[in-house]
Amino acid sequence: MANDDGFVLAKPRHGDVSTALLREYTANHNGIGVIYRALDLLVAHFELADAALVVDGSDLGVQVFRARRRPLAPEHAWLLTAAPGLYTAPKVRFDTSLLLVLCAIALDLDVEHHDAGHDALTGLANRRRLHDALELEQRRAARTGSTFGVLAFDLVDFKRFNEAYGYETGDDALRTFARALRAEARSTDTVGRWGGDEFVIVALADKAEQLAPLVERVRRRLTRNPVADDQVVAFRESLPVMYPADAAEPGEILARALGSLKPS
Repeated sequence: MANDDGFVLAKPRHGDVSTALLREYTANHNGIGVIYRALDLLVAHFELADAALVVDGSDLGVQVFRARRRPLAPEHAWLLTAAPGLYTAPKVRFDTSLLLVLCAIALDLDVEHHDAGHDALTGLANRRRLHDALELEQRRAARTGSTFGVLAFDLVDFKRFNEAYGYETGDDALRTFARALRAEARSTDTVGRWGGDEFVIVALADKAEQLAPLVERVRRRLTRNPVADDQVVAFRESLPVMYPADAAEPGEILARALGSLKPS
């Protein structure tokens, strides 16, 4: 099965690279990373100019990966509608059955791993992930002497908002607030939904005052993104709780942040 740009669908013969992929996944539980590693192994093993893998994951649908993590060029657009399989330039004879199964499993396991640590409604970190982030930052602080802070948030009169506009609109308000937090937080911060209308950010900071600009940025962003009847999502934030100055244990840090939410 040839294509104009030189890719062909690889034909079955043997599974050496599939075996290497299985070993790789056993040692490195990063499904997408393993798929790219498999493609690079193929390119090296067969001295290929290029290789691409089309995988049909059960949750994500069809995904296309290209060796060396290169983006798809316009001339490779046909891969987006191609059948699942391994496409190589030049043509090779290779048993793709085990490879495709392993890559689909690796991709699905990545999704399951993500879902296990994230809130289904907002996509933010869930309680489990927040606890893990706090423990990670605590270990980092013990090793390097760094400090971090925790801020908690909740939405003002959220129960009344739900009663007035309905639960679907209430969910939209939660998602809008979550997007604002994620957009204004730094890539090094962990942003999570604690439960209900309560949210938490774990952020690297030397002192509490450094967290104040984040709160104001979130508030400004929300004014630009109203929900039902042009209602702006209103929230209140806690006093920052700094590690190790204010609290020394993850549970205590969270309890103090959630407990110090300012009154409406």
